[in-house]
Amino acid sequence: MGAGQAAGYRAETVIDIPFVRHTGEPLALQFAHFLDLVSGRTDACAERNSILPAHEVAAAIEECS
Repeated sequence: MGAGQAAGYRAETVIDIPFVRHTGEPLALQFAHFLDLVSGRTDACAERNSILPAHEVAAAIEECS
């Protein structure tokens, strides 16, 4: 090693950037969606049907524990 050279190491950092479907502040978007459900601008039955399977999976997992 010559003068002015320091012993060191080389590090590589990899950062995964998540894909975000919606632009905007997440909590504000969730609240706006909730207001749409309450006011009837969004179909509450369709919303309920879309989330019901996840609840069934959670209940099944809980039963196995």
